Amino acid sequence: LLSLSRLQLVTGKAADALSTAKSAREKFPQEPAFLEVAGNAQLALGQAKDAVETFRSLVALRPDIAQSHLLLARAYAAASDRENHRKSLESALAAEPKNLLARIGLARLALGEQNLSQAVALAGELKRDFPSVPAVQDLLGDVAMAQNRPAEALSSYRSAWEAAPNSAATTKLARAQWL
Repeated sequence: LLSLSRLQLVTGKAADALSTAKSAREKFPQEPAFLEVAGNAQLALGQAKDAVETFRSLVALRPDIAQSHLLLARAYAAASDRENHRKSLESALAAEPKNLLARIGLARLALGEQNLSQAVALAGELKRDFPSVPAVQDLLGDVAMAQNRPAEALSSYRSAWEAAPNSAATTKLARAQWL
């Protein structure tokens, strides 16, 4: 059932994945993987508040696993709940202090709140700890753009694009190049 629900989710059949995961949860109530699939399906269906509840259950089952908190953070972000988004990212860091995704999430949250000093500090720590990770280079570019430093952003975006070319990186690269 787990493989089926995951396959349904990745092939765009989120409603089917949710149904399969819910059925499986009845048979295997302590299996966290079904909560993950159900919550991700709920997010794919635009059911952010339901996903929050599902991922809260996951965190209750696996409180010491950073991934559980990261999934809950994503649901809070989808539900536009910044405060609980932040708390969940911080909980992920408490579970795994060097967690890259939680650290990037906190930096992006600071950037979104226009708290540039915090975003710059967090991005600097990430650059020190993960200098060649494309997601960190992308964040550094975004921070540089927020500081109106397109030449610095261009360098970071170029590094991110060279390591992992994608359309978002291409767009950011072009935008920085033309400023």
